[in-house]
Amino acid sequence: MGGSASSSPAVQRSLANFMDAAMSTTVDGLRSTGKRIKKGNAALSNAMSDAYDEVNLLDPARQIGLTSQGRGDPSVMRSINTPLVAGAQMGLGAANAAYRGTANLLGQGVEGVRSALPKSLSDYVGTGAQFERDFNAMPEFLAGTGFGLIPASVPPIAKGFTEGTAARNAERGMVLVGKDLLPIQIRNATPKTSPKQIKEYGILGSELGTRKLAIPIQDMMADVTPLPLSKVDVFNPQDLELGGTMVPLWGDMSRGGGIVEEINGVKLASPVRTYGGRDFASENPEAFWASMAPMATRAKDYFNTLAKEGTVYPSFTNMGARSLDSSSMMTDALIEQLKQTPLSGRKADTLTKMVRNYSEKGKPAFNPEAPSFRKLDELQTWLQDQPLNKRMSFINSLDNNVASELGIPDIPSTRFAISDQSQIGTPMGSSGTLIGEVANTGVYTGGPLTPLARHPGYDTLIKGINKKGGFAVPVPSEIMYPDTINDLLNAGYPKFRVPYLMQRGAGDIKTAQKVTTQYRDSLSKYIENLFKQKDPFEAAISRGNK
Repeated sequence: MGGSASSSPAVQRSLANFMDAAMSTTVDGLRSTGKRIKKGNAALSNAMSDAYDEVNLLDPARQIGLTSQGRGDPSVMRSINTPLVAGAQMGLGAANAAYRGTANLLGQGVEGVRSALPKSLSDYVGTGAQFERDFNAMPEFLAGTGFGLIPASVPPIAKGFTEGTAARNAERGMVLVGKDLLPIQIRNATPKTSPKQIKEYGILGSELGTRKLAIPIQDMMADVTPLPLSKVDVFNPQDLELGGTMVPLWGDMSRGGGIVEEINGVKLASPVRTYGGRDFASENPEAFWASMAPMATRAKDYFNTLAKEGTVYPSFTNMGARSLDSSSMMTDALIEQLKQTPLSGRKADTLTKMVRNYSEKGKPAFNPEAPSFRKLDELQTWLQDQPLNKRMSFINSLDNNVASELGIPDIPSTRFAISDQSQIGTPMGSSGTLIGEVANTGVYTGGPLTPLARHPGYDTLIKGINKKGGFAVPVPSEIMYPDTINDLLNAGYPKFRVPYLMQRGAGDIKTAQKVTTQYRDSLSKYIENLFKQKDPFEAAISRGNK
């Protein structure tokens, strides 16, 4: 597709005015919902991330492009004048922000949007229940010449927008079905409850639950809207610099760039945005990783110390299937389901006592001050403000048969819904599908400079790490970090404790692997042998059973 376009001051002013109106009405909508202002701010941040994703469509190597097939086409992208398209896309993103920040999550703002936007747009979108339905078609409408945002003399641009948006919308509402996973994924992710199973499989850390599943994995379903992610280039182990260090960057297996709409047929009261996980670096404009301040500071100091000896390669390493219990994504997804099936007062009170009294190994109760299940909005906001261990203990206190009988939504299915499906069934400690390199600036930490970079579950971004790529398959810890594994086993630790000790450390034994010629060759040979198998991914995660 060829063609070119030029932008005029009038067009740019029109775009700016449109964006200002859309964003200002979002703010007005948020202000009008006093009791829900905090939730509204989170919704606006999610929406601004969507706007950022729209602008990223200009990068042909990263996004799905502007063709009817939904694939990047550099020739098409080169034919579009960047300033004009960036402005139009930002306008779409701002409209999307207004929609998500008011109509979708804070319906009270609809009339404000209608009154502030241009009359033709206001009449088009309508009000009330019609708003959401009409907005589904709005990107294509804006992509044409209806508002004079794009001159009629540049049909390639309008056509590109329309086709690209249609391709994206075709992916909206992607239904994840457990039966579509590989048999080995289902087997690995199914809890091992009997002594025979535990002896046969060991504890992989990839189980979606700790007890027999009420809903088998193959019957779990979720409806998710995917958002664009930058691609991860294939990384060759031979490109690792000799004398460097491979170190784990531990993370959960949550999906990045997604909006969970429905779980097992229950439509969430408000959609839940997922941020990754491994995919965080592929959608965040400022940082490679995020964590809470103490852990982020320790990682920064550790990486910078190692960098004095050579190149440091932080590598995503899987913490296990239930590690995402500590995320606000998990608690939000659970509460948004619960809002659709309200509990009776007696059941709510019983669940509240379970949460407030929950403790482990004689420790004091984790959440004695937790709000009541009678006040779900208050409980949800409280959970969003809690540290990781308190959110995880909240989920643990409810992950039992009693809570399920009282009406708590299925917790393993909720994990399934917010998980990156390509990682389900991957044993704890698997590594290498995302690899970074510490930059010359060194690693540093800080808060987000823009709302686009905010992670709602963590307060600190880890910066100064460049994304290098990743191996096309997950690599088991014994191949990725052989020296650490050998040190732990030689120190007398049993094999089943190795994944835990790799995360927590064991005395002077740190999880770090020096890059030598032998290590590079061994890693290359392992990956090469995997790709001789019928299914390399299946072969990679099957190692956890041996």
